[in-house]
Amino acid sequence: MQISWRRYGKANFIRFLREATGLTQKELAEFLNVTERTIQNYESGKTNFNSDKIEKIIEKFDLDIIVKSNSNR
Repeated sequence: MQISWRRYGKANFIRFLREATGLTQKELAEFLNVTERTIQNYESGKTNFNSDKIEKIIEKFDLDIIVKSNSNR
């Protein structure tokens, strides 16, 4: 499955990863060592998350993330 960061936006992207891996907000919070409220804030866009959070999810669930640049810029 391929998804577009632009299509989902940063907040929805972390929600997509959570749902794609079958985790609840509480489970993801425990895995990332943050509060459940922090996950809620990530997913609502109220709080930014850094790339190490994404990297942990990618590594744990053996996901492949492909980064494509828009060469028309």
